[in-house]
Amino acid sequence: MIQVDLSTLKMNLDFGVEWGIAGAICAECGKKCTRHDLAPERRWRHLDAMGFETQIVSRTPRANCGEHGIHQMKVPWAGKHSRFTLAFEALAIKVLQACRSVKAACELLKINWDAAQEIMKRAVKRGEECRVLDQLKAVGLDEKSFHRGQSYVSVMVDLERGAP
Repeated sequence: MIQVDLSTLKMNLDFGVEWGIAGAICAECGKKCTRHDLAPERRWRHLDAMGFETQIVSRTPRANCGEHGIHQMKVPWAGKHSRFTLAFEALAIKVLQACRSVKAACELLKINWDAAQEIMKRAVKRGEECRVLDQLKAVGLDEKSFHRGQSYVSVMVDLERGAP
């Protein structure tokens, strides 16, 4: 069940998600388990809707797994330990790439510097998990200087597929 709470004064929109399933799924092994209880309420920043800062609000079920103990279920809209939805993080990465600075991106996204750094770390981790290195045969390596030649970044590219 979903509840919607709109505040025109605060310019925010909250979507409350209630879990309708009786059981739960273990976050470690993915097996169906009994539901232990509901975790405390959490909020995840989502894509803004109609100019309103939007959040998903939920008390996620905690699974009682015989093998792994009691763990909070994974939510389909966010990664582990993230306060942002996957959709928001995807947008944030595009904004960070398009802006001249992290500070400018933070102002557009209405997040702080630390949040931007965490989003970037999770994006890099997701990218590394998708890599297939066993087919790598030839790489190209280049360095790019910026800030008047005082800082460098190294770029490695798969020459056959053109993928970084």
